[in-house]
Amino acid sequence: MRHSLIPELEKYNPRFKEALLHTASTLQGDHSALQDVLDLAWKDTVTERGKDWVVFDQSKLAQMSVGLRRNLIRRAGESLRPDSRDFGYEALDRAATFVESPTGKQIDFVNGMYLFAESGKIQLATYEADLPSAEWPQVSRDLTVEGARLELENGWVLTIEQTDLDSDRRPTFPSNWSAWLDADLSGNSFIVRPRRPGDAFSPLGMNRQTVKLREFFINVKIPRRARSRWPLVCAGEQIAWVPGFRLAHPFRITEKTRRVILFRLEKE
Repeated sequence: MRHSLIPELEKYNPRFKEALLHTASTLQGDHSALQDVLDLAWKDTVTERGKDWVVFDQSKLAQMSVGLRRNLIRRAGESLRPDSRDFGYEALDRAATFVESPTGKQIDFVNGMYLFAESGKIQLATYEADLPSAEWPQVSRDLTVEGARLELENGWVLTIEQTDLDSDRRPTFPSNWSAWLDADLSGNSFIVRPRRPGDAFSPLGMNRQTVKLREFFINVKIPRRARSRWPLVCAGEQIAWVPGFRLAHPFRITEKTRRVILFRLEKE
């Protein structure tokens, strides 16, 4: 360029070198300004980061301009794959569009990365990423409920209280993390276990109709990576309560109930 093209262009504009220098200086300033905007947007939209994943706040990311979204996703991709630089316009534009309306579960990005939507978040991750599940209750093996307290994984604790049902204390349901069961129907022997192949139960309100637990987890949008170890409170072989979501219909409190068991699951 210096020996062939520029001399030819100077024939048309003797001050071409000066114009080129001014243009380069302007572009450098524009790039610096863009980086400042990008830094602010990054701090505002990125909620978590790991070695192999970046998590964006979906609503905030969707409010950004399409161009800014592309650049944020590019930066995230470069942080996960430092050797990658050319992501291509089509891949970046497809990712930016997915953020605005994530109609599918996930989409491929480039270079062994993918995007997926989950619980109001957009995550860019490598396919080999070990994604975190520390925010959810989890259990890896069958646990027998003995006493009034059972410690699960990730700092979650199940408490159990048995009492007679009387007019001074009527069941209340402050959240889906607590459940009242009819003690005469459920008995006193409980285990807390992870999901098993073929699991099904009858959700409260479905009048004893059973649904496959796999389908139930999909419908209530439990994140895929949390499903296999989601704790299930079981009375014998039957699922009595899916914590955080639904009591089983056969163990509900009715007019005939005299004794109740209260379960609460909380993160300490």
